[in-house]
Amino acid sequence: MTALAVTCAGHVARLHGAIDVRLVARVRDLLQDPVLGGRAEDAVDDIASFAPAALEQPEDAD
Repeated sequence: MTALAVTCAGHVARLHGAIDVRLVARVRDLLQDPVLGGRAEDAVDDIASFAPAALEQPEDAD
């Protein structure tokens, strides 16, 4: 289930051009995960392409 959620985070960025920075932080937390790291990397790539401002904001930004 977590793998699907990580993939969907990238889809949200692609479809809406924005994503909550708190979700971005959770995806980034998974980058070093041995199972989910690849999916997290793909999601971060999608976020960088379609919602780059979300990568520049601190997690506590509203």
